Amino acid sequence: MKKENQREKFYQLCGENDKKILSGEKKMSFADFERLFYLTEYFGFEDYSLEFWNEYVGGFEEELSAVVDVIRLDEEQILKEEEQKVCWRKEFLDEQIK
Repeated sequence: MKKENQREKFYQLCGENDKKILSGEKKMSFADFERLFYLTEYFGFEDYSLEFWNEYVGGFEEELSAVVDVIRLDEEQILKEEEQKVCWRKEFLDEQIK
C-alpha cells in the first residue's frame, strides 16, 4: 500500500480532534506525536509511519532528547542493579565457603 493511500486510510480512522491535529488546525503536542506515531505503526501503515515521523519529529527534538536521556539513565540504573546483585551472590557464596 502506497504511503498516500496509507495516509488517507489513517486519516479516515481518526476522530475529529486528531483530524484537526493532522491538518494543522490544532497544534500537535508531544503526547499527540507519540500517540499518533504509535498508532500509525500499530495499524501497519509502515510507509506512512516513516513519513509521519519525518514530517513532525523536527518540532519535538527537545522532548525526544529528554526521552533518550531517561532511557540512558534507566539503562545505567539497571546495570548498577545487576552489578549489585552479582556482588550479593558473590558475598553470599563466599559466606558459604567459610
